Amino acid sequence: MSKCACGHLFSRHTSSGCRESSCSCTYGTYAQTNQNPGNQSLFDPLDMMISDPVFDIESIDKQVQMAFPCYVKNDQSWNEIEILWDEFHELYENKKWAKVLEVTDKIIQIKPDDQYAYMYKAYALDELKQYEEAIRCLDASLDIDEKFVRAIHIKGYIKDNMKRYDEALTCFDEALEIDPRYVRSLNSKGITLRILKRYDEALTCFDEALEIDPRYTKPLRNIAKTKRILGSNDEALTYLVKALEIDPRDKIALNSKGITLRILKRYDEALTCFDEALEIDPRYTRALRSKGITLRILERYDEALTCFDEALEIDPRNDLSLWGKAKTLKQDGKYNEALLYFDKELEINPNDATVLNSKAWLLHLLERYDEALITVNKSLSIRSNHIDTIHTKGRILLKLKQYDNAIHYFDMTLKIDPEYKDSIKDRQLAADAAKLDK
Repeated sequence: MSKCACGHLFSRHTSSGCRESSCSCTYGTYAQTNQNPGNQSLFDPLDMMISDPVFDIESIDKQVQMAFPCYVKNDQSWNEIEILWDEFHELYENKKWAKVLEVTDKIIQIKPDDQYAYMYKAYALDELKQYEEAIRCLDASLDIDEKFVRAIHIKGYIKDNMKRYDEALTCFDEALEIDPRYVRSLNSKGITLRILKRYDEALTCFDEALEIDPRYTKPLRNIAKTKRILGSNDEALTYLVKALEIDPRDKIALNSKGITLRILKRYDEALTCFDEALEIDPRYTRALRSKGITLRILERYDEALTCFDEALEIDPRNDLSLWGKAKTLKQDGKYNEALLYFDKELEINPNDATVLNSKAWLLHLLERYDEALITVNKSLSIRSNHIDTIHTKGRILLKLKQYDNAIHYFDMTLKIDPEYKDSIKDRQLAADAAKLDK
């Protein structure tokens, strides 16, 4: 049976809210929605998922019917649509995105003016990284209702995924012009501004979202992440504690708290946070990776590898899990095994300059210098100013006894960072070797 955002069945709700006395539904009760008719964020089908067969559709008030137009009993196809939406709900929760597309297409065939079906189809397409098609679906949804805030918001979210950040900001601003209290767009706008390193503006957006809904934990988590980027880790921790006071089972906040504690070198506390997140969701790959990284720092390599293996069992093509395993194997001195996992990651992202640089360094450690030089050159062709990659090339040239060329690359790194210790040391080695060579 379908549940709302608070985790209770729809049959536990009435027009005055959830019947559960312990309910702390983030997006408010039906009564709150009626008090804030302009605030679509309080009544969003993405949070209050689909109908429950036990839900008495005849008893819901006009506000609920407006929020869920596809559930108003207004044609002979009602039963068929209801069955399809129930099927959709199960597929959506289990992330069966290709099947979600099939079901939403069937709904659209029966009810071509269902803007929610187009919206959820777009959401599934986004998950499948079919971004342009997702945008077309959202445009179709907006052709039905040009002020459909949720569709405008998701369009911005997808533009973010496409790295078209200015267009994403335009979408979020458009959504907020229609509904200034739409906290999702305030939160997402803040994330985009953070990506663009406009940190003060990002923090303003998160603060505004919290003014509207103090129990909305996403802005709290995002303030924490922004503070962490700015180096204010203790302050970041304060916001994560606040988020967990609101929702102690917020696995994302627990993971973020663990990462912050790890940065503060409070490793045992960090591991406790990751374990708590995994108790809530044993398939939460972010927590598995975070735990693996922490165990690697502690040089508990076998335990770290177990975490990355569990994450890869859930998602075999996750590049961050592959990266984590490769780094752990490398740190444990298992260079050939590590190389296999860097290659697996490059099968997914062949132009990842960071992975190419790591592979080049590993090949250099294995004394496969010619291959290392080819790999580092590819990395530099993608990202020419990356200081670590420039140093890697200098190091490979040093091993190939091309001392003058090596000195040139070490000098390049020292122009970027005059205190780059490895380049200072390796430049001296290259200069001394060049003198001996002459």
